[in-house]
Amino acid sequence: MKLIDVDGFYLVKWFINNNLVKTLQAEVKSNIKFRAHCSLENLHFMGDLPTSTENNVLFDAFQYQETSK
Repeated sequence: MKLIDVDGFYLVKWFINNNLVKTLQAEVKSNIKFRAHCSLENLHFMGDLPTSTENNVLFDAFQYQETSK
């Protein structure tokens, strides 16, 4: 994911394997700090109730790099 300041708001670009898959002009001001939160949902050992279907999570890597403006 790349966050770009456009007129004081974040332009968000999502990449998978270096391929751009989505671009969104957000309504979030670019002076707001951003923090990544990765969530593992619907795994059989997570949550209040056991899942009714088999679920899995594939996660290779996450990279964060802060760049100067």
